[in-house]
Order: sequence, then structure tokens, then C-alpha cells
Amino acid sequence: MKVGVLFTAYKSQGGVYQYYVEILHALSKIKSHDFVIFSVSKDFPLEFKRVKNFKVINLYSRSANFVVMVRGVISYFLYYSRINVMRFFYELHLFGLVALLYKFTQKNLIRRLKNENLDIMIYPTPVYLSFLAKIPFMVTVHDLEHRNRRKFKQTFKRHN
Repeated sequence: MKVGVLFTAYKSQGGVYQYYVEILHALSKIKSHDFVIFSVSKDFPLEFKRVKNFKVINLYSRSANFVVMVRGVISYFLYYSRINVMRFFYELHLFGLVALLYKFTQKNLIRRLKNENLDIMIYPTPVYLSFLAKIPFMVTVHDLEHRNRRKFKQTFKRHN
């Protein structure tokens, strides 16, 4: 099986970065599959470039990083603005407009993923790319405990 992994974490993200690294450690013990690691992070751990069944594709560049940063700032503003533009798009079933922004900024990465003929993709954190690439995928959904435990009142109210 040929498995892709998108590595987007930076050391400054702390626990998220550690989670990504631990996933790669676990996958490095599986010798029966081939892994293609797509790294868009300047902080990719070099030790994984020596793993025999890992193919590491370094896609980090300052210009691509700038595009992703600008897209993130725009997304943040649209989501947390007073009128919550993102929710407006979703409720009016206009996700296609949001998807176009992501598809445009991710077109080279989507092409690279498809060129590898992957059987499945692993996304350690939720990303729109998982829906746009049209490759079967697994994604980790983090931090949902506030939905189950009312002791997290500060976040529970916001998400209801």
C-alpha cells in the first residue's frame, strides 16, 4: 500500500508538532507499506529522510508559505468577524466559493498528491485539502472534549 502523509507542523506549535513527529515515528516501524511524506514545513525532522520506506517530498518555500499565511489570515478574519462570513457561506450552501480559494492556493500540492498514485492519505489535522484532492483519506479531529464535558464552559457555550 502507498500511503501519503501531509506534514504541515512547525516547532512553534508545540503539541501539534509533537503529534506529527510521533505519527512519523509510528509509521516508520511499519515496513510493509511505502510512505510519501509531503512536507510544507521548514521544521521537518531530518531523521525521517533516512527511513528506507519513506519518500520525503519537501514542498516548503517562503513564497508558498506566504500564500498559506495570507489565506490563513483571510480565513481567520472571515470566520471570526462579527458577521461570521464563513458560516454565512456554509449556511447558504456556498462552500464552493470557499473551496475555490483553497483549490487555487493548493493546486500544485493537489497535483503532486495525485502524481504519486496514493492508496490513502493521512492528514494529522483537519485541512480542506482532504476534500479537494479526491484521494481516500484519514484525518485526526482534535479537541472535541468540550462537547462531552460541561466543565469546559468557556468553550462549550461558544460551540453550541
